[in-house]
Formats: sequence, C-alpha cells, structure tokens
Amino acid sequence: MTQNLLSREILNNLENLLEKKHAIFINQRSFSISTTTDSDKVKVQVLLQSEDQAFYYPVEARMTPDLDEMTANESALFLIDYIDLYFEQFFEEGEELFLPIDWAKHNYDAIDFEIRGQIRNKKVEELADKILETNPKISSEQI
Repeated sequence: MTQNLLSREILNNLENLLEKKHAIFINQRSFSISTTTDSDKVKVQVLLQSEDQAFYYPVEARMTPDLDEMTANESALFLIDYIDLYFEQFFEEGEELFLPIDWAKHNYDAIDFEIRGQIRNKKVEELADKILETNPKISSEQI
C-alpha cells in the first residue's frame, strides 16, 4: 500500500523554497514535490514544469532507508535535498546536465539511492496523440 509521507504544508513550503532559490533560472516554470512510501521504499518526485507542460521535467529518486539510521520522513527530505543540489548544477550547466532515463544507482554522503529523470514536452505529446487518434492510418513511426 502506497501512502504519502510529508504533509502538503511541508511540501508547499519546500516548493516555495525551491522556487525562491532558483528564481533566476526557472523562467515561468514551477516546482511541485510528491513523496510516497510503500512497504519498504521511499520515493520522491520533484517536478519542474511550465504551465502548458511544454517543459515537463520530473526528477525521481527512491531508496530503501536503513531505519536504524534514518526514518522514512528523513529519507524523503534527504532525497529532496539531493534533487535540489542536482537542479542547482542543472541550472549552472545551462540546463545541459541530464540524468539517466532508467533508474540508476547513486551514492551521496555514503547513502545509496536510485535516481532518474527525463525532460519531456507533454504539450507536443498530447498533440501527437490527438493526431494519431483522428488519423488511424498514420503510424507512430511516420511522425
């Protein structure tokens, strides 16, 4: 069973902090954060997106916390902190620093976790889906 970890109030505060910290770079985009846990994994998603979703960048991280070392909530905060550091480097590199699309093992401060991310243009993806729906003779390979 999946459940939310951090309260909406805490997530709103963290989103506001990210937007203030990176204000010079986000260019009418906004951050949103979600945190979940299932039986053993903590998962965090920090999403940077434009209002029209022409820029849609979910960065996801997950880990199995060692509960002797860190609680599930502390694990979520650790992952958010790491993703914040990633976005700092991402902006410093002119938005040319990319994560793997598939889950990749990573270690930071002697803590193991997995991370992935992919920049998408959901606006164009939706338009392509509509074209395929209205023109069934067009295959996705032709687009």
